[in-house]
Amino acid sequence: MLDAHNEDGVLILTLNRPELKNALSPSLVQSIITALTNAGNDNATRVVILTGAPPAFCSGMDVNVFKNRHEPANSDLLNNKIREMFDAIIDFPKPIIAAVNGAGVGFGATILGLCDIVILAQSAKLVAPFASLGLGPEACSSYTFPRTMGWQAAGWFLYSSQWMDAAECKAAGLALDVVPDDQLMAQVLQRAKTIAGNSIVSLMATKEALMSPRREHLREACRIEWEQFRDLLEGPAFEEGMRAFFEKRAPDYREAGL
Repeated sequence: MLDAHNEDGVLILTLNRPELKNALSPSLVQSIITALTNAGNDNATRVVILTGAPPAFCSGMDVNVFKNRHEPANSDLLNNKIREMFDAIIDFPKPIIAAVNGAGVGFGATILGLCDIVILAQSAKLVAPFASLGLGPEACSSYTFPRTMGWQAAGWFLYSSQWMDAAECKAAGLALDVVPDDQLMAQVLQRAKTIAGNSIVSLMATKEALMSPRREHLREACRIEWEQFRDLLEGPAFEEGMRAFFEKRAPDYREAGL
C-alpha cells in the first residue's frame, strides 16, 4: 500500500492503492507513520518525496472507514492514528516535497500545507470537501492555508468545497510550480537531489528553524480541528452530508477521475 524507494538520499513514498485512488486506510496510515519515523532516524535519507500511484494523488479517507467507523480498526484510525500521522509529519526533521500527480481530495489537499515544497502536475486539481460533508478542516489546514494562500482564498477553498485546478493552486501560493504531467517526477526528483546534495546537518537545522516558530501553532490547530472532527462525525450533518455527496456530488468526482 505504501511503496518506498531510496535514490541518492531521496526517499520516494508512493501511496499505492490505485483501485481506490490511494484512499487512506488503517494500514496505509500506519505505513506512513512508520516510514516517516524510520526516515527521520536514517541519516541516509535527506529528503522525502510524497506522491501517489496514478491516476490520483490521494482521494482522502476511504469512504468505507466512515461507513464502518465503529469497527475497531477504523475507530482507532479516526480517533488516534490520523492525528498520530499528522504529528509525525509536523515533527519530521527533514524536507518533504509533495509531487501531486493527480486529484487530491481531503487529506490529498490539506497535507500540502504541511509539506515544505509542493509541485503539481498540470492535470492535478484539489478539493477540501469537508463543509459539504458536515465536517470541519483537518491536517492543520485552518492554520496553514490562510498563511499560504491568504485569508480569503483559504476561506473560499474551505467553505465552498469547490475544486481548484493546478494553475489556481499556484496562483494562490499553495504550490511552488506546475509542470507537464509526464515531467512531474523527473523535475521533482531533480529538485530533491539538489537539496539532498547539501549537508544533512544543515538541512535538519534549516527545517528546525523553519518549523520551530510554527510547531505549537500547528499542534493547537490540529487539536481544535480534531475535537471538532470527532463531534461532527457523530452528528446529523455528517450523515446528511454523506447522503448528499453520493446523490449530488459524486458525478463531479468521477469526472475528476475518482
